[in-house]
Amino acid sequence: GAGCGLPGIVCARFAERVVLTDCSDTLVDNLRYNVRLNSRRDDDDDDDADDEETGGCECDSGRFRRDLEENVSCTYLDWDAVGVDSETAPLEHQNAAECSRVENGKMFVHQPWHHCETCYPQQPAMGVCAACSESCHAGHATTAQQSTNFRCDCYDGGDACVWSKARNQNGPIEPVDIAIGAELTYCLLSTRSLVKTLLTFLKPGGVFYEVLSEDRDGVQDFVQHAEEAGFTVTSVPAPARYVGHYNTRKWSLQETEKFRFYTVKAPNSLHRTMT
Repeated sequence: GAGCGLPGIVCARFAERVVLTDCSDTLVDNLRYNVRLNSRRDDDDDDDADDEETGGCECDSGRFRRDLEENVSCTYLDWDAVGVDSETAPLEHQNAAECSRVENGKMFVHQPWHHCETCYPQQPAMGVCAACSESCHAGHATTAQQSTNFRCDCYDGGDACVWSKARNQNGPIEPVDIAIGAELTYCLLSTRSLVKTLLTFLKPGGVFYEVLSEDRDGVQDFVQHAEEAGFTVTSVPAPARYVGHYNTRKWSLQETEKFRFYTVKAPNSLHRTMT
């Protein structure tokens, strides 16, 4: 449930490796786009940008990662499929639309395509396939063209194409030290699947951090199943300064909802407990 990916992108500034997951193909595509949009490249360097990104703090710049694309992967994850036979319910979804070059290589194949005026203003014969027009070139000035024998030019654009790097494909998810989430426990149907997912993808001694509303269905059920699985669960009230004031109180019930920080530790975990 990474959503637009903001917490993961922040973590990626410092973490060695980050995996952003969601169970919607559209959201996974958007996650890849947002990671690329927020990734710093060598030719972007300037002092003003450095000050803006670090907030002017005197932090160790060597620990503040700017090029996120090398250490972030975005992939599909269905909790309910964890531990299920992959032939009947594949865990890592493989049916998302992808660049036509992934299947066709360098061959010219009859297909619809789009000219991207933003990327190829002086090259009307160059363009991108339908998948790349919706992901890599989202927000660009594109014009749909008639189907012709075509080979996507985006794939050869280096960093431009999210599909040209195998690390961005949906693939096996390696276990992690820390998992984070917000409001993932929202109904009784999801609690057992979430615990099973944590057992599968947390390394020994790992930890899961989550912020939850006390009014959510399934919170106590999740805590019970987690403890039965061997996790240690603690929670503390979320400080008021973290709840936020976004002019949504009329419909979000923030006047009455109470949020808590949950720390779910695997056995022998040495990670910190949220306070």
